[in-house]
Amino acid sequence: MSSIVDQQPFNEYEGNGVATVYPYEFELLSADDLVVTIDGVVIPASDFTLSGVGVQAGGDVTFDTAPADQSVVLIKRDIVLERDTDYQYGGDLLEATLDRDFNRLWMAAQEMRAAINGVMRAPYPEVLADMPAAADRAGLMPIFDTDGDVTVSTFTADQVASAVAAAYTAASLADAVSYLQAGVGAAWQTVQYRLRKTIWVDDYNTLEDAQIYAASLGRGRGVKMRPGQRYTLTVGRVLIPSGGGIYCSQGTAEIYAPASLFTNTNLSNKYAATSAVIDMSGELSGGFAPSVSPYLVGIRLASEVSDGRMVDAITARNVRDLRIENCEFSGFPVGCDIRASTLDCGRIVHTRHLGRNSTHVWGSQPQSTAIELDNDRVNSTASDGLQIDHPVIRDFTITGQSSAAWNHQTDGINIAHRDSKNTSITAADIDNVGEGIDIFGANNVVNGFKIRNAKFFGLKFIHGAQFNVAGNGSILNFGIAGAVFAGTSDVGAGDTSRNRLSNTTITNGDYLGTMAATEVVACVKFEDNGGATGKPKDNGVSNCALSEGATGEYAWYDGSTGTNNYGSGITIAIGAANVKRVEVIGGAGVGSVQLHGSLTYHTSLA
Repeated sequence: MSSIVDQQPFNEYEGNGVATVYPYEFELLSADDLVVTIDGVVIPASDFTLSGVGVQAGGDVTFDTAPADQSVVLIKRDIVLERDTDYQYGGDLLEATLDRDFNRLWMAAQEMRAAINGVMRAPYPEVLADMPAAADRAGLMPIFDTDGDVTVSTFTADQVASAVAAAYTAASLADAVSYLQAGVGAAWQTVQYRLRKTIWVDDYNTLEDAQIYAASLGRGRGVKMRPGQRYTLTVGRVLIPSGGGIYCSQGTAEIYAPASLFTNTNLSNKYAATSAVIDMSGELSGGFAPSVSPYLVGIRLASEVSDGRMVDAITARNVRDLRIENCEFSGFPVGCDIRASTLDCGRIVHTRHLGRNSTHVWGSQPQSTAIELDNDRVNSTASDGLQIDHPVIRDFTITGQSSAAWNHQTDGINIAHRDSKNTSITAADIDNVGEGIDIFGANNVVNGFKIRNAKFFGLKFIHGAQFNVAGNGSILNFGIAGAVFAGTSDVGAGDTSRNRLSNTTITNGDYLGTMAATEVVACVKFEDNGGATGKPKDNGVSNCALSEGATGEYAWYDGSTGTNNYGSGITIAIGAANVKRVEVIGGAGVGSVQLHGSLTYHTSLA
């Protein structure tokens, strides 16, 4: 007889309702040593046919009726632990009899090993202490003590069952389970508290319901959205309270705004419930308490395309530490992607503004802007310290009949009040707008910008703008002026003064060929713009390269009645339709231009 090989003394299968033959892959010395179960029920030998007894590789169990679909079929060897061979004194010691007897011992050992593999055990060579006696452990629960030995709890299984039942009755099972974070200083909390720290929009019927619940909990509770999913609003405007927010931490989620919920058609009705998708504002009256640290992160705001409406994506008024990051805006009609005012610091970072267009015939002038600041201040307080980084702005247009009536009244970024200060705009990328960046305020910084295809102006300092600095940029294709320094007739505005532009290339004026007949077109332009209350004065442009292009008129044009506007280190390339390279209408008292490596000019230079 062959020797015993190392085998697993069982095979397990899942029935499919069709197969009747199931192999076993271990040796049987006797058919009586085989046990077959289906879903734990022993199947009598009369219900199957067995083959392969005595064959080391095993054989087959063939059922009379196929085991049901998804049933568990277990075929195992189960040797009775007894010796049924009686060796006689002085009798024959046959090899076959002795082999079979010893083989049964090894097979029984294999079965014991299989059984031991299914129990919880300490790693070799650890030795566990004895458990308490039956009388001492009855009704209690096994636990491990500080030495790792098995002992019993001080509470009974009935007590645990009662606590769980009470939690179910109170609908707060998670409140009955405690949680301790790792690390020094961690405090015990309930599992329910930990689960509710993150408020998933999926846990509610609507995003609005989730946000209402988050707001009820006070500051610091945001609603989390899952990446790649669209959440269609069903109620209307979403209010983000002080300290609250909506975010998607990995990737981007979308909030979709149906036109049927945002129906405002009145251009003056900017703050109605139907005029904005998300409102992050603080108090607008009474004590004027600001909203503190509201946020929107990783969200795509998309509107159903439907013209003839005025709808903002976000309004944020009277806010401290506003945070809008990695957000995208698309599909909206006339209005602003971000209409903000009275901000005390804040960050608008890595936003993508993918266009607003209107062909609707409006009864008054429509205006669309990607990011607008301080057009409507709260409690007469302007913004201070906003940071705008890496905005991408595309295709803000007014076309067709609307364009014929109101021209291209769209802006990329508009700092819309003379008291707005200390805004920094970094790496703005703006293409196909009416005006690129408008600045009315003071001490603002624009750096590393790219402005292309501005129907009117690329960069504009106007209405009393003072001490602003812009540089390291490029303006390609503009209608009237690449950079303009303009006065004002606004009451109380004062002079547009002491603004600086440097290290910027400005190229190709009147690129659509529609402005030269009615406007003076220039790469750099100074104008009074009425000038009743303020004129451009003491503004400087340095180390810039100007090229009028095929249809532009001037590189430098100063037609203002202000004083001491100057250029230094200016490089000028002559355009094909050049009229004059430099024109300073008022002469030396108004302004001067010092060309790169050349003399200073106070008047015309053909």
